[in-house]
Amino acid sequence: MAEEVNQRDEHSVLRMRSFAARRVNVVEENGGYFPVAARLKDGRIAAVLRGGGSHIDVRGRLDIVFSADEGETWTMPRIVVDGPNDDRNPAFGVAADGTLVLAYLVAYGYPANKTEAELRQIGTSNFLRGSGIYVIRSRDHGATWDPPTMIDLFKGKYPSPYGKILTLDDSTLLMTFYTQDDFQKTPMPRPGPNANYAYAIRSRDHGKTWGEVSLIGAGFDETGLLQTRSNKEVLAVMRSGPGVGEGTPLQALFLARSKDRGKSWSAPERLTREMEIPADLVDLADGRIVLTHGQRNYPMGVHALVSSDGGRTFNLRDRLSLSWSANNRDTGYPSSVIRKDGKIVTLYYQMDDPSRHPESAKCRALIWEPPADWK
Repeated sequence: MAEEVNQRDEHSVLRMRSFAARRVNVVEENGGYFPVAARLKDGRIAAVLRGGGSHIDVRGRLDIVFSADEGETWTMPRIVVDGPNDDRNPAFGVAADGTLVLAYLVAYGYPANKTEAELRQIGTSNFLRGSGIYVIRSRDHGATWDPPTMIDLFKGKYPSPYGKILTLDDSTLLMTFYTQDDFQKTPMPRPGPNANYAYAIRSRDHGKTWGEVSLIGAGFDETGLLQTRSNKEVLAVMRSGPGVGEGTPLQALFLARSKDRGKSWSAPERLTREMEIPADLVDLADGRIVLTHGQRNYPMGVHALVSSDGGRTFNLRDRLSLSWSANNRDTGYPSSVIRKDGKIVTLYYQMDDPSRHPESAKCRALIWEPPADWK
């Protein structure tokens, strides 16, 4: 279905339209990578972001910012995690009791005295390692945090969490992560040797302990989650990666569904073209679901798709371009929160000058209202 639409698009006329929105700075320089936003129980919006270093950098740390006015202004970044190795790849959510839960990866193995460009030339798979997924929690809305605990399940060299941690309707937490570990012993044909597996993992005690791993998709990694208001189905939108399967596009979005709160999942279905990754999901009061994703095809930035049938289909013909000013592919990773007035605040990052990183990295937020006729 999606592929047919994409093929027809090549022989169509693109109709452009614009509407009023506001763009504000969240982190103006030297950070703001990979924002993950959430609504706190005290009414504020918070976002966890990567700061302190380049995209690949042992100096990397995790910061948190807050907005008390629905995303119009933001506090200066406050350091949450800053260890001797590279603290990165945050997943963030708020438990049913109001506890803030932050998961992240600690990476190590970087050769000394190398720039990011040199590290990429070497190939990160040749040196990058992860000591595991760590979880920290705050019971005072982010003022203080408990010491980290490690989810000790992984043998693979780079297990990573991603995106929003969901609080489900039964008050359990659901988090996604990816790793090269094949917990489920995937039936043949298995994905290639460098493939990741996208999983969901559950906590029944507000993020203290984690277990009940379920496979979402083999050959996929960064995965956004949403539990729909209409039928409580959980949607998972994954990024396809190396080893996903012969003939399957890399760096495209695929959708899987769960009718049992993430215990089992449908077969992944392709949604987008290549280089339209990764994704975040929110649902509107009127039942529409909005999917935002990074756009790494020209003009690069952030796009939005809409579903009017509970996530069964997304309108691929009427996309919104939320950001289009990025001059390279180091951009995107949107994360959205519904404002109290029904508008959306969407955070994303971009690297303005790849030769000046992390100085030219920034996080911005777009405050926008989905058009009523966007369906």
